[in-house]
Amino acid sequence: MPFPIRRVVRGVVAAALAAPVLMLSAEPYVELGSSVASAIGTASFRERGGERQDEPVYLAGVTELLDEAIVNRGTLERALRGRRPVAEYRQHLDEFRAGQLGFLLKLERLAVPARLIPFHERLRAATLRQIGFYAAFVNAKARDASIELDQMLGHPDLHASTGDLQAALDHLHRLHPAIDHRLEATIEGRLVWFDVM
Repeated sequence: MPFPIRRVVRGVVAAALAAPVLMLSAEPYVELGSSVASAIGTASFRERGGERQDEPVYLAGVTELLDEAIVNRGTLERALRGRRPVAEYRQHLDEFRAGQLGFLLKLERLAVPARLIPFHERLRAATLRQIGFYAAFVNAKARDASIELDQMLGHPDLHASTGDLQAALDHLHRLHPAIDHRLEATIEGRLVWFDVM
């Protein structure tokens, strides 16, 4: 199931991906990222017995890590556009894989609050599936350099990755039905940009 806001965002994302230069750094996210800690530390994370301090810290950490992973994914997508020697496709895939595995290692170093373990596990699963998807995409490009992303949208790893990201977001919404709107937009925005479709 696609993200609820994808219908609105997808055209904007497609236009950004078609641009000659797409987010060579995480600068577009710096302002949002710096506000995450304050957005997360709101009443939506409070319980009658006091605040859950571990959840805002964890989600702020995830947001920062996602910024790196999003840039890494965008770099690979740009490299896969058009025709190149097969060796170049594979080199870019290796760099992408190393970056996303680095993301997973850093993610594992975060202290995961008990209530956010399902969110964490879905994010991990989505990342692994995304790596598998891009490996399949590169293999397809190696066979036929004219293959483009839109021709790969039916791949099962891609659908599984999108489903895991949606499930992660749904879990967060179930835990925090009155979630702060800035936090909701920040986390959902990162997951949309991290997603491929």
